[in-house]
Amino acid sequence: EESTESLPSVCFTGACPGYSRGQLTEMAKGKYDVKDAVTKDLSILVCADPNSGSSKLQKAAKNGTKLMSYDEFLATLG
Repeated sequence: EESTESLPSVCFTGACPGYSRGQLTEMAKGKYDVKDAVTKDLSILVCADPNSGSSKLQKAAKNGTKLMSYDEFLATLG
């Protein structure tokens, strides 16, 4: 099990067109530490709609977590 401590943590919310959550998690491996929940130390919340007002988004905004669209996220994997 490789250490994920130095990797930025990422959490997904909403649906990503063309990819399942499992595929996104696989694609993120090695570059991000994928989390299931928004926590104080989450680096990035990847969201389908930054204006959806979901509880995850509200929590992320309160914590000052960086928001990223799925398009932006996929671009970072490039």
